Amino acid sequence: MKTLIVAAVAVILMSANVLAMGPAPLAGHHHIGLHAGMWNQSTSTRTEVGIGGVSTSVGSNGGMGGITYGYWMSEGLALNVSVGGMATDIETDAGISGVTSKTGSVAMILIGAKQYFPAATYGTRLRPFVSLAIGPFIGTQQETRAGLNVVTESRTEGAVGGQLGLGTDIRIGSRFLTSAMIAYNLMTDFDRAIGGSRNYSGAQFSFGIGIILGRM
Repeated sequence: MKTLIVAAVAVILMSANVLAMGPAPLAGHHHIGLHAGMWNQSTSTRTEVGIGGVSTSVGSNGGMGGITYGYWMSEGLALNVSVGGMATDIETDAGISGVTSKTGSVAMILIGAKQYFPAATYGTRLRPFVSLAIGPFIGTQQETRAGLNVVTESRTEGAVGGQLGLGTDIRIGSRFLTSAMIAYNLMTDFDRAIGGSRNYSGAQFSFGIGIILGRM
C-alpha cells in the first residue's frame, strides 16, 4: 500500500509538467465515470486440518471499484455521488456435519464535493483538487450451510463514514477525463463483524476514467 501511495503522489506531482490550455469550460456539465484501486486491507490465507474437518479462510486483498456521477457547479467546484465497494472475506468449513461457506462485502455511498485549486488551473487540462464526502458504509455477509439440508442466511450491517481525498483530474480531448486520487476512509464500527472486521477505515488509492456529458 505504501508503494501505491508513493506512486500516486509521483503521478500528481509529475502531472504539473503537462499543464496546457484545455477545451471548453466545465461549469454546468455532468460527468459519469468508473474508478478502481486499492483499499488499505491486507490479504490473509489460513487452512486448518483437524479431527472435525478442514477450515479454509481467505481475507480481503483490498481491491475495490465503483461508479461516480459528478456535476460542475462552477469551474472550481464540483458535486459528486460515488458508489463503490470491495469483497472482504471468503471462509469455508468442511466437517462431519456438512459444509459451511461465508462470504462478505463492504459498500459505500458517498456524497460530497471537489474543490479545484489553484484558480490558475481552471480551464486547463490538469486540475488538482481536494475532496470531501460523507455517507453510509454497508456491510453484507452471507452464510450457506449444506448438510442434510441447505440453509442460507444473510445479514446487513450499517455504519456512517466519510472520505477526505487529494488528487488530480486530467482532461483528454473535450469529452474524456482521467483521474488519480489518494484518500482516507473513516467510518464508525459495524455492530457485528463483516468479513472478520467491524471497521474498514484506511487509506485508498484509485484511478478513474469517465466521460463529460452535455453540449461543449
